[in-house]
Amino acid sequence: MPRRRRTSKLRSDSETVEMFVHNTGYGATLLTGQPTFSDEEDAAAAWELRRTATWSHEHRPSNRPPYAATLHDGIGRAAVDLVGRAPAEEVRQAADADAASVDAFRRSRPAAARAIDEHLDAYLAVIATAAAIAEIDDEDALDAALRRFETAGRP
Repeated sequence: MPRRRRTSKLRSDSETVEMFVHNTGYGATLLTGQPTFSDEEDAAAAWELRRTATWSHEHRPSNRPPYAATLHDGIGRAAVDLVGRAPAEEVRQAADADAASVDAFRRSRPAAARAIDEHLDAYLAVIATAAAIAEIDDEDALDAALRRFETAGRP
């Protein structure tokens, strides 16, 4: 008989969505103090129910996917984390891998992807912007672009 999936009756939906914005829902979160699920399977089951709400959450950084999307959906976020901190070639490679991860998610989970399609399109634009910013040579122009980049990505 398959194992039953249960989520805490004490955890509200908004609390769970907030948790998925900032962490994967499973594992150590001593720094944030946020609750987590008892194992990765429970977290994944809860993520399925809250994916759309988490991508739409007002506290999600607009130029990054929710942390839970990296674990549960395989969405990469290396390019946005590297821009302004790594050489252009490394950011380009990360951008290619991140865009490929979005495409892979869309192919493997089409119904789930359709529910957040607008967010995925906005995130692909953010990835492309990160790669373009990495190519900027002028320090003042780079600083200005990085400041704009921090607010990019809301559909």
